[in-house]
Amino acid sequence: MEVKICWRNAGDLHLETTRPAPYWRADVILCKTALCARYLRKWFRQEGNPRATRVVYTRHTTTNLALTLKSELSTSEAAALAAKNFSDVSFLHTAGKSMQKGTRQVLDCWLSQPEFPPLDFYVDRELYDGAFNDYEERIRDSGNVRLHTGGLSAEAFGRVIAQGRYFLCPSMMEGYGHYINQARSANAFIITTDAAPMNELITPSSGALVRARTGAYGEQFMGGVSSKEHALRNVSGLVAGFEKDDVCNTVVGVLKSSTAENREQRATRALQQYYFDTVFFAHKMKELRAFARAMSHPSLRGKILDNVRRI
Repeated sequence: MEVKICWRNAGDLHLETTRPAPYWRADVILCKTALCARYLRKWFRQEGNPRATRVVYTRHTTTNLALTLKSELSTSEAAALAAKNFSDVSFLHTAGKSMQKGTRQVLDCWLSQPEFPPLDFYVDRELYDGAFNDYEERIRDSGNVRLHTGGLSAEAFGRVIAQGRYFLCPSMMEGYGHYINQARSANAFIITTDAAPMNELITPSSGALVRARTGAYGEQFMGGVSSKEHALRNVSGLVAGFEKDDVCNTVVGVLKSSTAENREQRATRALQQYYFDTVFFAHKMKELRAFARAMSHPSLRGKILDNVRRI
């Protein structure tokens, strides 16, 4: 028996081109996020599940850039890298090549608050020239926004992540949230959006959340408002909407209502959750392999399934 497995995350759900056929053909659908699992289970209840397809929430993991970098350093250099001073407040925002990172709201907030701590803004040059060059003069004249354009090597980017203490990651949408997860692995304090899946990775006890309203873009198949046949109905959506004031209010709250020690404690909780999710993901993959073996070997199915929790 061939076992058909479909791998999905929240990012696949917001694609306009999503079609139901892959879901109906699969025996198992793996979801990296709770949002993905919740929406797909709802979709099967809405549209039917003729194959009795299982939706499995696996969580996920991300390359630990900080750990990789430390392995290449001397003992003293690695110790210096690990010793973060949360009293020295400066923020990091990396947009890369994505328009969905809340960059405009971040810049609008920071450029209106000259008393805010420094912000290092990393963005692809092509994206910056096409989408954010209207900020050029204001960034140049500001005293607290430092612009970094162009590509970085993996080693250089790993160093940026590893050295970061405060990350601004107010995404409008994420498939999984790898750059948020990389910040968690770096033992950093993270501000992200109070919408799924971002708030699955960071909670008020492990960072800070920007108030957001959830909606959908046009014809997103799983967004709740699509007119397409078989599209998911009656869900809140996949897109976080927020303004510069929402970002500013969160930053002000962090700076005024928490101590450096408290922020460090929350960063430690985020790091612990990163490791928990990594172990959880590995455990789910072991269960999946056992399930696939059982379904592919009918004579051994009962024995194998007795030794593995039903996924």
